[in-house]
Amino acid sequence: MLGIEIYAYSAAFLWIVVDSISKKFINRIGVKKSQLIVVCAGIIPMLLLWVASGAGTEMHHLPIMLALTVLAGFALFLGFALIYRSVHTSGISNAYVIEEIQPPLLIIFGVLALGEHLTQAQLICMLVIFLGIALITLTKGLEINKKLVPSLIGNISWALYWFFVIIAIFYYKSFVFPILLIRVFAAVFAAAYILSHKKGEAGIKGNRIAKNTLYAMSLLAIGVGILDGTANILFTVISFSNNVALAGMMLSVTPVATWLIGYFAYKEVINTKQKIGFIIATIGYIMLTFL
Repeated sequence: MLGIEIYAYSAAFLWIVVDSISKKFINRIGVKKSQLIVVCAGIIPMLLLWVASGAGTEMHHLPIMLALTVLAGFALFLGFALIYRSVHTSGISNAYVIEEIQPPLLIIFGVLALGEHLTQAQLICMLVIFLGIALITLTKGLEINKKLVPSLIGNISWALYWFFVIIAIFYYKSFVFPILLIRVFAAVFAAAYILSHKKGEAGIKGNRIAKNTLYAMSLLAIGVGILDGTANILFTVISFSNNVALAGMMLSVTPVATWLIGYFAYKEVINTKQKIGFIIATIGYIMLTFL
């Protein structure tokens, strides 16, 4: 149990660092290059783990495994592409706090796809989270904030990613090779996306910046990708050991800490309604993880 707690706290810390730093290179080299570098760099720790573990590549239920890994790879790529867009336009606070929507979505996926039972307490917590997210994403005129729509869709995509990951490691009876293959597919989708959109990104400072700045920001993105890949490994280990609920309690600190860093360190503008939404969603998130 202590090992699982160490893994969970380590993953939480890594994701706080990843989310907090991402704003720096996204605003300099652009969303497209950032998501490509981060996704590709995330392959490094997974490849090292695969080599060190001596795990094979033989897959049982090959058609199902390929379908799951491709879908998971696409969901991972799409999450990065969309959430990074909201980070660029709205900052890390509101873009990443929407991550709190992922646990209730995973529960819904479990109910619909796996026939799991939804308790009344879980339903109440989920409604509280959805209310908080609504306050964050709606404007004063109760219209959807278009700048945060990509983050909302991206977090739904990341929830789907974890759902596919959990199903894939269930079929494969191991997590080492599946998560590597998933990250590779994500990198392929990210590369295909940037090749199909060769024009520069309007409003991104990264279109014309000094080479040394470009190299520095690219190296920063590579470091973030390695940390993200490592955090994914840690959380996959937790999922594989059937301790997701315990990990969820410890990982609840991630969106909270990132929101606070965005507000106090980056001085991001957050209105009163969004602050209230953050508090409500966080209360629902913490309650849900302790059930």
